[in-house]
Amino acid sequence: MSERGERVRPPTRRASWTHTIQTRGEFPLRAHVTIGLYPDGKPCEIFVTVAKAGSVLRTTYEAWAMTASKSLQCGVPISAVISSLRGVRDGSCAEVELPDGERVAAASMWGAIAILLQRAAV
Repeated sequence: MSERGERVRPPTRRASWTHTIQTRGEFPLRAHVTIGLYPDGKPCEIFVTVAKAGSVLRTTYEAWAMTASKSLQCGVPISAVISSLRGVRDGSCAEVELPDGERVAAASMWGAIAILLQRAAV
């Protein structure tokens, strides 16, 4: 990895994994979160697909994911990205199924993304 500030682009071909997050509440949503990995297994990019193309909600999540991805590529620790999401509440509760089949609840879609990033960072 580089020192903070110098961007290290991920290789063209890289491992990644995708998970689905389902929220409950007044406006239930389904999101697909893909986390791309550097060859050493550390997360290097995040994609979040939610709602209809062109919607404000989708562009908000896409913009956040691009910013978080570039932050990771510039050396920001994943723990900093995770801590920025913890405790964010959006009026929903979310559930995510982890790779081992365990289902975990979160206070929001953002919290569920934090859980996935935490698991990817191990």
